[in-house]
Amino acid sequence: MGADAPLIALSAAARQVVVPCLPARSRAADRQGSLSAGARCTRCAGQVDCDGSHSRGVRARRRRPSGAEVPSPGGRFAAAYNLRVTLSSARINADLHCHSAVSDGTLEPEALAARAKANGVELWALTDHDEVGGQHRAMAAALDLQLPCLTGAEISVTFAGTTVHIVGLGFDADDPALVAGLAATRGGRRQRAMDMSKALAGAGIAGAYEGAAKYAGNPELISRTHVARFLVDSGVCTDTHEVFRRFLVEGKPGYVPHRWASLRDAVTWIRRAGGIAVIAHPGRYKFTANEEFALFTEFKAHGGEAVEVVTGSHTAAEFVKYADMALEFDLFASRGADFHSPEESHTDLGTLPDLPVRLTPVWEPLHDRVQRVS
Repeated sequence: MGADAPLIALSAAARQVVVPCLPARSRAADRQGSLSAGARCTRCAGQVDCDGSHSRGVRARRRRPSGAEVPSPGGRFAAAYNLRVTLSSARINADLHCHSAVSDGTLEPEALAARAKANGVELWALTDHDEVGGQHRAMAAALDLQLPCLTGAEISVTFAGTTVHIVGLGFDADDPALVAGLAATRGGRRQRAMDMSKALAGAGIAGAYEGAAKYAGNPELISRTHVARFLVDSGVCTDTHEVFRRFLVEGKPGYVPHRWASLRDAVTWIRRAGGIAVIAHPGRYKFTANEEFALFTEFKAHGGEAVEVVTGSHTAAEFVKYADMALEFDLFASRGADFHSPEESHTDLGTLPDLPVRLTPVWEPLHDRVQRVS
């Protein structure tokens, strides 16, 4: 496969050229064919001003040939390594972050694969927390559906006193060091859940551990999400988001900190198993600017290669921010809904905006690790 060949064949409609969602444009740009000032883009839901051409069914007014330079915000041109990306490759509907009932999702791997296929996903990965036990099932289901897929996992890491998630993609799911490292990482979850239950009992909520265990298919992976589902079904809160806000984040009655793997270990396990490490949803971490810079710097120094730019918890402004940081740190860009459940997740599989075309998608260097029906 040539460097500029699209990874997966797309329909003619999907090959239309689009531009990334940008911050507010000048009036001169508006006169050149973008949306009029103050117009609300249907894809961005009015969160930022843009030219609207990335909304479904709206075509860009100009086409660029494959490989042409794509201007970034402020009139700058993308770094040279981004110029090799074809626009059709950047527009693949890849969803490389979701969770099954093997960790804290509610659907089995087979049901997730079917949902991804039905939603138009063209490249998929299951990324359960600290676990690869569902990978072979996910691969088999995806291949039965002729859905190209990558192996995946989301590893819990402690950095600067904060839990950070690192997604691994395209690795050997049977690699002994990775499997052992994940087992050690998830080993403390049961004790943490027991400690949370004691803390909640002190706040007048009894039986949280036993209740949460009913929702955890794997006792080693019992988590805050399982506790949250118990509190919802018990009538304490209306949804899991309310549970986290009231009880399970730092400073609330049921919060219990836990020390996970180190950033170095997580990246090393992924790389030695043949995969690429990705900083997951960086906009979720409450880091200062200096702490965030340190995270990206150390991640890169350990061999990390990518960052999630477009993900379910990011705002449109964060799409732009982390696109810029991907360029600044010379990182590949990933895309994933972080889907957990039809009842709980705000973003469904396959429904995210496209990656900005000025970025190099993480699936480019992983093209030889994609599992597909030949």
